[in-house]
Amino acid sequence: MVKWLKDNRPEIIRGQMMERHIKHGGTDMNPVQDFVRYNLLTNFLTSPDFISCNIADRRTVSLLFCRLLYRVQMMDWTVDSMDDYELVKTDESIVIFEDIEP
Repeated sequence: MVKWLKDNRPEIIRGQMMERHIKHGGTDMNPVQDFVRYNLLTNFLTSPDFISCNIADRRTVSLLFCRLLYRVQMMDWTVDSMDDYELVKTDESIVIFEDIEP
């Protein structure tokens, strides 16, 4: 879908979600798909404008590489405690909050 938007509607802002889906209980993806998505291996095809990442999985070489090489904006999700906010507030990312006001 993100590739289709890039090719057919490039004016629409595109994002890519990143997490270790299987680690967090997901069952709708096989391990190869999970690996490809988690390591952002399709981003050279899709050129997302932002990467939305589970805060538990935000420290990866692939995410750092994409941020430096493609200058992509990062979003941290979902921050639902002040402890989580303390972890992510220096990431220079957009933060998605749930049930708290920082």
